[in-house]
This record gives sequence, C-alpha cells and structure tokens, in this order.
Amino acid sequence: MIRRNKIVYWLPALAYMAAIFTISSFSLKVPQLKTGLDKIVHMAEYAILSFLLLYSFLKTTRMSRSKIEITAIILTTLYGISDEIHQYFVPLRECDLMDILFDALGSFWIYLARLGKNNLNIKNKK
Repeated sequence: MIRRNKIVYWLPALAYMAAIFTISSFSLKVPQLKTGLDKIVHMAEYAILSFLLLYSFLKTTRMSRSKIEITAIILTTLYGISDEIHQYFVPLRECDLMDILFDALGSFWIYLARLGKNNLNIKNKK
C-alpha cells in the first residue's frame, strides 16, 4: 500500500494528465498554428509530463535513475498515444500520427537533458 505522503508526489503528474485529457475532450476546432509550431507545443507538453513522472518515480521508488527515465519515457509516450486515440472519438478532433511522434520526442527531453548535463560535467572536470 502506498503511504499517504507518497501520493503527494504523484498529484502533479496526475493533475497534468487530467488537464491534457480534459483539453483533448473539447469538441472545438483547434486553431491552426504556424507550420511546425503545433509540433513544438506537443513536444513541450509531453516533456513536462515526462518530467513530472520522473519526479514522481524518483520520490516514491527505489529504481535506478536510468530505469526511472525509461519508465517515464514509455509511460509518457503511451499516454500520448492514448490521448490521440481519445481525440479520434471527439467531434471536430482527429488522431494524428505526427502528433504521436512529437509527443514521444518530447518525452525524450528528460533523457537528452541528462546527457547534456553529464557532458557538461565531463568537460568541466577536464
């Protein structure tokens, strides 16, 4: 059983996921953003979710950092896929495979950020 204090660490990720689901449920014609800008929005949206899941796992599990990162990436990507499937059933919305791709790319930002940080640390130690 999860201790009550551990649940607090999951609230930001769960609230963010609920917000994504709620916004995706609106039967509104989404205004077209400039070419490519909508994909950047998708990447940023799912990078945030990936970070929130990473934070939740770091605070509540004993898994290694790399396993947590992989788990966060997989869960974020799966949530992006489920969100696009959900949008398929919402009037005036659509399921877009390119959105799924950019959701997945956004989920990798946490891993890329760590690689970049590690590279900076290596250079600074030389």
